[in-house]
Amino acid sequence: MRTHAELTRALVHELLRTAFSFSGALRVVLDALPDDAFDKEDNAAVVIDMVVGSCIPAVDAAGETTAQAALELIEAVRERFVGDLAAAAQLAAERERNGQASRGID
Repeated sequence: MRTHAELTRALVHELLRTAFSFSGALRVVLDALPDDAFDKEDNAAVVIDMVVGSCIPAVDAAGETTAQAALELIEAVRERFVGDLAAAAQLAAERERNGQASRGID
């Protein structure tokens, strides 16, 4: 049985692999499309709809309860990461200000 840290690491790695895969593939497709590829529709919106269509079978296979739980987990992971990152940036900025202030006093 995996520890919480091992399971969390596996989850984060899979989220990152998925994000990078989606990002890279979408960039290639969008860069290759002419601006008017879908008449007056936004290319990015159309391609995202294509991604959604590709993913529907996997979500259907997982079932609504599992898919909803996965969505909530992904949202919670993102919010925790962003919150911790913001707190770390704020702490670093405060330390920088305090360091500059004490240097100015000396």
